[in-house]
Amino acid sequence: MKGLGEILVEMGVIDEAMLELAVKEAESIGRSIEEVLVLGFFVPEDAVAKASAAVFDCRLVDLSQVSFSEDLVNSFTPQDVEKFIYLGAVPFEVSEKSVKFAAAKLGLEVRMQLEKYVRRRFGKELELFVAPRSQVEKALNDYFLRTGFSSAIERYVSEALEYEKQAAGVNAAVPLLLDALLTEAVYSRATDLHLVADSFSVRHFLRIDGLIRYIRSFPVKIWPRISSAVKQRSGMDPGDRIHVQDGHFTFIPGTGLRRVNVRVSAIPTADEGESIVMRILDESRVSFRLPALGFFSEDLAFVYQILEKPHGLILVTGPTGSGKTTTLYSILQHLRPHSRSVLTIEDPVEYNLPFVRQVQVNRRAGRIPAQILRSFLRHDPDVILVGEIRDRETAEVAMQAAETGHLVLSTLHTNDAPSAVIRLKDMGIDPISIASTLRLVIAQRLVRVLCPHCKKQEPPESWERAYLKEASFDLELVYHERGCELCSGQGFIGRTVVYELIGFSEADYEVLRRAKSVQDVVDAAKEKGYKPLRFCGLKKVSEGVTTVGEVMRVCG
Repeated sequence: MKGLGEILVEMGVIDEAMLELAVKEAESIGRSIEEVLVLGFFVPEDAVAKASAAVFDCRLVDLSQVSFSEDLVNSFTPQDVEKFIYLGAVPFEVSEKSVKFAAAKLGLEVRMQLEKYVRRRFGKELELFVAPRSQVEKALNDYFLRTGFSSAIERYVSEALEYEKQAAGVNAAVPLLLDALLTEAVYSRATDLHLVADSFSVRHFLRIDGLIRYIRSFPVKIWPRISSAVKQRSGMDPGDRIHVQDGHFTFIPGTGLRRVNVRVSAIPTADEGESIVMRILDESRVSFRLPALGFFSEDLAFVYQILEKPHGLILVTGPTGSGKTTTLYSILQHLRPHSRSVLTIEDPVEYNLPFVRQVQVNRRAGRIPAQILRSFLRHDPDVILVGEIRDRETAEVAMQAAETGHLVLSTLHTNDAPSAVIRLKDMGIDPISIASTLRLVIAQRLVRVLCPHCKKQEPPESWERAYLKEASFDLELVYHERGCELCSGQGFIGRTVVYELIGFSEADYEVLRRAKSVQDVVDAAKEKGYKPLRFCGLKKVSEGVTTVGEVMRVCG
């Protein structure tokens, strides 16, 4: 019988060299091939699901096309749902003779536990299907977890309060409560979990699709235990509530087919309060593949053409939280780091990438970007990623690396792509160096994606028509958000990139040398077909991906 890796090779998802590396990696670290491919090589989950179905002789199911009846959902208890989360499986049909489950990770343990559960609970046979992990988690979140998580969290809060009443030395419910809060955040696609305590209560917020949402409140009596538990996991001082502290830890929810890195920041607030924010970096949810980020095919072809060049400087610009790191990591994955020498300087390292040597900036230890970059040049690199160019010294060394045969990737904090050129010149970089090294600038933002289940097509309102007219767009119909149970009444699910890009070559030396303002660069770029951020956003409006309001909010 063929293994998962061999089938993925036949499908063209990976090559023989990558499979050989994955096998060696799995043997050396004691993990399964599937875990190494998904967590280490970022193999697309739909491809893994299709290959798994072939390996285990199971049928593949598209859960996005399945209708979950209210009777089916209500027939399961919160305890049942907790089991589904642990196994990474979801029931989608109960018939006279069998119960159909879709699982994200197939294996003997999952099959045996589900068979035992179905026989005990229903007295029927199990029909096991395979589905992509994101579809299983979405089905669990959309249909089963709204009451399941709330019920579990309420139970743990009650148990924690009972421990406090008994003045117990150890509150065993608090670690379970923290696990439940983190699991809820992960399954809700949250990027940040906020816990804010004052003298009255503890308020719980999640940032989902870029916006903060209030979730619930807890009695403040259990806050010292929660605060200490978070800090203990994060390597901070559990008893210190008067100083600012930072830490991190790794959380593995469900079946273990994902690894979530959690960065923690704790700050004291007025009235003896405290705020703890946990940044959730879910490696399995982020797709480090350029086509999955939302770039149009014609622009991807242009980017791929630039990436074929062995040296030069590529910049990604935008404000904090605009997805710059994800774009850079996706470029690194496209460059196949297992066959190149790739080094990065980051502050902080957000995701661990396979076959990439990542260095964390540590100013106290003398590890500053410019110094690390100079060391990299003696470390036989092919590709270098600099987390951000903030000063002239770092910019000069990055330019030097690009001029001496290396491909250098980095970010700048500018509002648009043309401003990157002026920013470099303002740092004092020689226009000759800019012209000889700068190959591509991508400026980007993130907009929310309309929920496909409830979006509604309507004629644009007057303010939308004015905005469209100003951008020379003429649309008779546009989509608006409505809100339904599947999108928690928000009208949006997920985010996609809107962007602009400019390519440069040594032939642009005169343009770059003479440019005194951003407008000079824009005028020259327009001759090459440059389109601003707003154009990309409104193109996505015309395709029903997002709304005019979202584009206006993000692009201005």
